[in-house]
Amino acid sequence: KPTQQMYGKDFLVVDPSKPFEQVISEIASASAIISQSLHGLVMADALGIPNVWAAPHGKMIGGEFKFMDYYSTAKRSKHSIPFDKVLAEQLWRKEAFVSESKMPLDMYSSLYEEMLASVLPIN
Repeated sequence: KPTQQMYGKDFLVVDPSKPFEQVISEIASASAIISQSLHGLVMADALGIPNVWAAPHGKMIGGEFKFMDYYSTAKRSKHSIPFDKVLAEQLWRKEAFVSESKMPLDMYSSLYEEMLASVLPIN
């Protein structure tokens, strides 16, 4: 499990098992995010914080599929970078960006409402 001592004072290791308010507050306080977690990357994008997708470890269930699915909706694709390179080569400084949706969010809302109405007609 990563610890603060592993990365130094310039980095904050966010523990997702902490209360959600603390996790969100810690993510929101960052100037950039390095994450192997899709939840961390989505949260960073939602908050407008530049982020880097660190490659998931080989034992991660589902591999990169869910990440590729998420980034398929973005204007600019993102690729994973091995975690050690992100830090050692400071690639996070060059590679971090906020993923923007290809489609305006209000269009997702109207599509969702249409899909919901088609399966649950309201009289």
